[in-house]
Amino acid sequence: MRFKYREIRAGFNVVSVLLAIIILFLCNSCSSKSPDPMIKIETPGDLYYLGSVIGEDSTNVGLSQTQVNVSENTINDLKDGKADAVLLGTEPTAAELKGINEYEIALDAVCIIIDENSYQGGQYLVNGEATVKTDGLKNLTSDELKDLFSTPVGSAWDWNGDYYVRNPLLDPKSWLFSQSSLEWIKQPALVSHPFYFPVGEFDTQSVIFQALGLNEKSETADKADYLDPKLHLEQEVISFQYGNQSYYPSTNSGQNFEFQLGFASRAVMTIAPQHDPVSVVSVDGINPLTDPQSVYDGTYKFSRKIYLLTRENDSDSVAALTNFLKSPSGQKLIADAGYLPLVEAN
Repeated sequence: MRFKYREIRAGFNVVSVLLAIIILFLCNSCSSKSPDPMIKIETPGDLYYLGSVIGEDSTNVGLSQTQVNVSENTINDLKDGKADAVLLGTEPTAAELKGINEYEIALDAVCIIIDENSYQGGQYLVNGEATVKTDGLKNLTSDELKDLFSTPVGSAWDWNGDYYVRNPLLDPKSWLFSQSSLEWIKQPALVSHPFYFPVGEFDTQSVIFQALGLNEKSETADKADYLDPKLHLEQEVISFQYGNQSYYPSTNSGQNFEFQLGFASRAVMTIAPQHDPVSVVSVDGINPLTDPQSVYDGTYKFSRKIYLLTRENDSDSVAALTNFLKSPSGQKLIADAGYLPLVEAN
């Protein structure tokens, strides 16, 4: 009887130990935090670089990993759950913000750009000989830009060259090279602006049309997209348009190229001229690249805010990313990426 009692007691002790081990394992499993899911961020083509920088640095500071993709339907993808957050470089509408959190994280501007030779000027050619040095095109007015980005009544489009004959309002101090007459002439000039993209692909384009009071969708509907479909980022477009396809002779001769008008974010223009023959044209006398104060106070017509948008019921990991971007460390990251932080540096 005593033997059986000891046997039962030993078995009970074994069961107790096993139960304790199981309970301890379950407690440890409950207390250990499961890894945060990857944050999916979508951007238009002009904000992809910023998204990539944010994704790389957020991992370095201990936040969740991110996956950054380019999309033409960022806000819809956010609402449909295809993205956890999106970067936006235009002002969202009330309808777009329904069910969405909006966080301002940076400032930027859209720069009007031309090729370096048109900016610097060149020699006026008469019978093949250089006779007069021209000033170059360094300034445009808002009205001139509105005319350039819209289709004026009576204008003659040449779809082969993608340019139209301008009226004499274009910067009267500048002479531009005409391929038709093979010389520098004052007016009319052949003006080409091939940067037409599908609506939503580049927020920089949307900013221009909104600021000029033009309907982007209708203005671009009958104009062929210029982009090679493989080009999705601003720097790729600039390099392709101004570097790979064009020939730029020295400024003491006529350029073998039509005057080209384009646009790009201020952030990319902080580095683009180091690699591509482009310059920023002032608008109404303001150059946003050299005058950041004009972006902060909004006197530059194409100033813009950069937003991070998330769903109202965003996850803890997305909220942590948002808080980081608004913190001093996050703002320094944004400034290092070429964007203007929310508070102007003294």
